[in-house]
Amino acid sequence: MARAVMITIVALGLQLSTRASAERISLRSYGDSDGLSSLDVTCLHQNAAGFLFACSSHGVFVYDGRKFINLGPAQGLPDGGDVVDIVFTAPGRVIVRYLTETFVSRNLLSASQSPREFWFVPVRGLSHASNAKNKEIAPWRTGAMLIAGGKLTFLDVDDPEQPTLQPVVLPPAETLALQGVNILQAVGKRLWLSLTDGRICSYGDAGYACYGPEQGLPSEVWATFAADDQGKVLVRSASDLATIDPEHHHAVISALPFQDASFERDARLLHMERLPSGGLVTQSSNGFIVRQHSVWKQVTDADGLPSARIRMALADQQGNLWFAAEGHGIYRLLGFGQWESRDHRDGLIEDLIWQVVREPGGPLWAATDLGLDAVITNGSAAPVKPRYLGTTFSVALGAPGHLWRTDGPNGISCIDLRTGSIQSFATGVPNQLARGNDNRIWLATETGLFYVDDVDGAPKRVHAAGVTQHVSALVPDRDGSVWLLTTTALQHWRPDGSVVTVVATWQQRNFEPSALALGAAGEVWVGGPGGGLYRVSLAGDHVLGLENFGLPNVLSSTVVSVMVDRRGWVWAGTDRGISVFNRSSWVSVTTDSGLVWNDTNSLGLYEDADGSVWVSTSQGLSHLPHPETLFQLKPVRVVISSLALGDRLFPSRAVPYTTDPLEVQFGTLDFVAEHSIVFRYRLDGVDKQWASTSASSARYPFVPPGHHRFTVVAYAPLTGQSSEPVSFTIRIQLAWWASWPMRAAYGLAAALLMVSVWHAKNRHLLHRQHLLENTVELRTEQIRVAQEALILQATRDGLTGLLNRAEIQKRFTDMLGASNEAERLVVSLVDIDHFKRINDNHGHLAGDEILQGISERIREILRPGESAGRYGGEEVLILLTDWDGMAAARILDLNEAIRAIPFHAGGREVSITCSIGIGWAEADDDWKSLVGRIDQALYRAKHAGRDQVMEAETSLRLRRD
Repeated sequence: MARAVMITIVALGLQLSTRASAERISLRSYGDSDGLSSLDVTCLHQNAAGFLFACSSHGVFVYDGRKFINLGPAQGLPDGGDVVDIVFTAPGRVIVRYLTETFVSRNLLSASQSPREFWFVPVRGLSHASNAKNKEIAPWRTGAMLIAGGKLTFLDVDDPEQPTLQPVVLPPAETLALQGVNILQAVGKRLWLSLTDGRICSYGDAGYACYGPEQGLPSEVWATFAADDQGKVLVRSASDLATIDPEHHHAVISALPFQDASFERDARLLHMERLPSGGLVTQSSNGFIVRQHSVWKQVTDADGLPSARIRMALADQQGNLWFAAEGHGIYRLLGFGQWESRDHRDGLIEDLIWQVVREPGGPLWAATDLGLDAVITNGSAAPVKPRYLGTTFSVALGAPGHLWRTDGPNGISCIDLRTGSIQSFATGVPNQLARGNDNRIWLATETGLFYVDDVDGAPKRVHAAGVTQHVSALVPDRDGSVWLLTTTALQHWRPDGSVVTVVATWQQRNFEPSALALGAAGEVWVGGPGGGLYRVSLAGDHVLGLENFGLPNVLSSTVVSVMVDRRGWVWAGTDRGISVFNRSSWVSVTTDSGLVWNDTNSLGLYEDADGSVWVSTSQGLSHLPHPETLFQLKPVRVVISSLALGDRLFPSRAVPYTTDPLEVQFGTLDFVAEHSIVFRYRLDGVDKQWASTSASSARYPFVPPGHHRFTVVAYAPLTGQSSEPVSFTIRIQLAWWASWPMRAAYGLAAALLMVSVWHAKNRHLLHRQHLLENTVELRTEQIRVAQEALILQATRDGLTGLLNRAEIQKRFTDMLGASNEAERLVVSLVDIDHFKRINDNHGHLAGDEILQGISERIREILRPGESAGRYGGEEVLILLTDWDGMAAARILDLNEAIRAIPFHAGGREVSITCSIGIGWAEADDDWKSLVGRIDQALYRAKHAGRDQVMEAETSLRLRRD
């Protein structure tokens, strides 16, 4: 989160806090939007495949990691109904007990089989008490033991189509001893029974054993059992916890804390759950209590629980703790047993925390926008909690008893914790404080790098370190030098006062380095907005390598804080959570994992003396007592939760041909990362490549006939884990019209049709041949005409209709090469006088019309075998044959005709004159020589005043009177 300069709170003082330090819990609630349409949940269980089952007043719900699925008539169960309890047999069948009915699943639930494909059959002949509650059925061997008519009855489900009831035949003494069974629960390999007379009995292969006052167990309503990690059994009542030692046949009683009479009349609602850590959780009068290492801790609505009675808790296979709150649905504690959090409700001055630091043997100090606050974390019941008001962005420990802090937007101050005195220093806008190994307090500011010598006694003054530009972060090194970040560079300040710019250019142009940490020797870590995280490998101040870490390793490109702990692990705080690198892999943590808030702050990572880690965020403070648990990863599991063609669920993998769409819904049983999971799936024979989605479904508008294998894999970006693939095979049968008999019929019909077509083809062959001949003739003529048009287009000038430059030059060359024509070849070059004036005065369209008119008059003097072509813009080259000696006369006639007869252009008469050069071919002439002589003649005609005909290499002026 970007650091902002806030208005300094002028008041500075010491405040008292009477509230003890507490832990703020984070919850994820599940209700109607998650598919849990009934919020009256009475039991929670997880089967071996990982699916979460919930009892409710509206039937059974199954959670697949994305949605709760309500099982009902489509699975052979009632539409709604009050579910008392659910148990799972050793082979994996599900037994659901309603108030008036009990059902057994025919099939086993696995990750590749949808819960919607379950089918349940009722248990016949089983009587149900009208006031039946939970805890009257327990898994036993391959079936279940239950209470029917107040007696133990075994439910045999080896044949799920016809589950049978077998009354447990006991010796008379045991029958008498086990009368009045109130609650039944399986713990280990024995059944434990709570009797209506206040005794507890256990039953198994070795017979039964009972506990009462003689064994130290008072007569109470004992309601729930749990196993101890030392082979003992725990059982609780409304107010007490009994630890039963089966080996020595006695019980030890201890009073449960935080209890009142809330459960005296509803002891059946009590529930105990063993935690993966070995702890114990059970209800209290106002929430629940957790026992860890023989110490009980209460969690109530003051810590974030809903204001409702807790019905039960469940520790799932991933280590998550779930609980049901009466009338409020289901909740999951985020990071329970792993993360602890605090905010203003726990006594903090405010939720926006910038930095924390531990005073040796004292409290944790938190820098906030409202002040410097002491967080009491050692369980001390100290009546006073120090608090110094005023905006504090950064805090650092100085000499013994000295605490340094940024003091608003313009300076820093030193607090003497022994006397309460405060010494202030004006420094400009401060960014960070840090203590060096040489008793110096280093200060990064907007205007440079400074330090204060902090020794016994009051500090004297602030010293400039020679860096006069913006410094956003700094880290003192062991050798007395300081690493620092300016606006764009990583620099190294040395004790002699020199400064080396180590890195000035980063891979991302918009990178703003603002977070800094030192790793192992020769390693510096740099983070900031726009560039993620960099590892700078050094030899002295020489860069050996620059490695960038971004997605998917680091959650965001905006890294606001960096820390390297004593293990060498690298911690990166971002605006989306934190990412941790243990030198071999990355793990990320968000609010889903237990972090109090994803938006962490600059300088927001701190390693405590015990190795735990504190994270400062914009919504409170999070504490990770045991960082090693981050890498104790549980496997990611993916499950198929629904499989349907159109609006029909299909239990069979072979289905008739259909054009209905195939819809597959899937989820993950890694509940911690349920919001960030990405799925990759593929349907063989349909998908050419793997598809990816963050949703929990795939839809195929049409599946062609054949065998198709659908495979889905879940990927957890926060941990970099992938699940084992889960697959199912579906076979779409051929349509009736595509069956083999129909194909044979199609073949026979096709053969008959081919014979008929052959005869018809012969009858029409001659007719078609005649049509083809006519078509060929027509097309040949069309081609000839098209060729002539192309030839004309290639040889003619588009405006005048005369030959173009290339064609007139070709004919000129051909005539020179013919000896009989070369002797009498006369060439004339005609140029319109002042043609530019015509265009300027009358327009270019008028000029085009005059060129066309002159071209018509030129064509009139041509005889067979003679040619005229457009030589240039207004120049025309004329090739004449002088067999009769009249070629020159025809040129003179042409010139006279042009002069004497005006042209009509643009609706007006326009008179023009021409300058003409004329010449006779000689024996050694070629194109260049002859045209050159004629061009010179034309030039002389123009030079002599235009409107003239000049003979090549003569000055004779030819005029016609």
